[in-house]
Amino acid sequence: MIHKTVHLKCAAKWSKEMGPPLLDKAKFWHVHSEKALNERQRKVITRFMEAGPDGFEGGMTNRKYKNLTKVSRETAKRDLTDLVNKGILKRNPGSGRGASYDLVWQWATGNQ
Repeated sequence: MIHKTVHLKCAAKWSKEMGPPLLDKAKFWHVHSEKALNERQRKVITRFMEAGPDGFEGGMTNRKYKNLTKVSRETAKRDLTDLVNKGILKRNPGSGRGASYDLVWQWATGNQ
């Protein structure tokens, strides 16, 4: 009986720690399931979700996107613009080389 109790406690702890992020990811992909995304965009979105709302210091920049996905600066710009147009990323204040983006987190709180 002790063995089952230990497993139940571990499962409860895992559920509290990992359950919400997993549910958030599932909710995100459900909300955005109709939107065509390429593999690079999916990779960056997944990294955003893993990092959490404050995970990317300074937001996602063109340079960070380029380095993460191994694409040209122009491809990174097109991908980021596409994600903004689809309502997945939002552009932070600033322009030029200082431009950065953050994930729109409303889907995680149910405000979409």
